[in-house]
Amino acid sequence: MFDIAFIPGEPPFEDEEGRGLWGRTVLGGFRERFIAPVGWWTRQDYERQWIEGAERLLRGEASSAFAIEAGRVWWTAWREGTEVIIQQRHLVTDEMAPARTAEAREMPYELVGIRYTRTDEGTGVSEWRATLDDLRDFVARRGSEYIPD
Repeated sequence: MFDIAFIPGEPPFEDEEGRGLWGRTVLGGFRERFIAPVGWWTRQDYERQWIEGAERLLRGEASSAFAIEAGRVWWTAWREGTEVIIQQRHLVTDEMAPARTAEAREMPYELVGIRYTRTDEGTGVSEWRATLDDLRDFVARRGSEYIPD
């Protein structure tokens, strides 16, 4: 199972840094809540980008990403055969600077780069797996909801 969605009925999060919407990522049996900052990116920006990110992999692109906190956090994804390997990436390094200011329609997917399975210190990187069928199901389930005709 693969899903990224805002949580229906959940009130927006607000603090001194701004406002955000509660969302949930589902990667197989793993579930994680997140707060997507809104203002610079809108709810629709996120939802369109999630569908676009999945469609890239379904079209045969080697990598893609799903922004869950615009300019801060991505789920990065690499296609390997019929599998998709997913890692969470915090956009803190200098080479990720273009992603920190990118508009949703100009997502710099080329910054996903190659997949590393270990940090510089030798620690394993957490990974989750989905299938291309999981992404097809996601696009079929959420596509018309996220991108109304």
